[in-house]
Amino acid sequence: MKQKHKDIDCNATSFMWQIVNERKEKEANPTKHVLYSKLTVVNLKRGAAGNLLSYNDAYLYHEYGERDNQLGMWHYSSLSRIIHKYSYHSKRGKIEQELDKLIPNDEYSFERVREILKIGVVRYFNKRKLPLPKQRVQNRIKNLCNQFIAESPKYHYKLTRQQKSMLKRLSKKGLKYWRENAENRDIYYSIYVY
Repeated sequence: MKQKHKDIDCNATSFMWQIVNERKEKEANPTKHVLYSKLTVVNLKRGAAGNLLSYNDAYLYHEYGERDNQLGMWHYSSLSRIIHKYSYHSKRGKIEQELDKLIPNDEYSFERVREILKIGVVRYFNKRKLPLPKQRVQNRIKNLCNQFIAESPKYHYKLTRQQKSMLKRLSKKGLKYWRENAENRDIYYSIYVY
């Protein structure tokens, strides 16, 4: 299930796209596991633009307690680190480099972008106790974050229409079950979460 990268404008070696393909496969398998197993899906994983996202092993572990693929979590994480570190020839890599120049921080760029889009540039700088840049630079940061979000789907597994509809149906069933068993949910939280 290899996806082609003809839509990515990149001068990088084919090795980088082999890594991207490998990460896409690592996202496809947990997504299929969610679709074809008996998991109760309550939360749909959505991106910044509101689109449905594929699952990965770490998300399944944190959301549903699925512990069967710890090695897969580590492998996915290392692939992501490699892609973010060495994709500087691609359009998204250039956006990351420019964001690194404008925002002095050691966070991963996707975490930084997510937070900036969620709370805004000014609140992000105030929260980090960084000097507030001029309005022109703030607008540039916001535009770069939006460009980064637009480029990111090219680096991840894309759900098919059928998979999206199946996830939505599973979510509706999961929410209905969750609402009907509210008293059991409170017991669950008191035992396992606190």
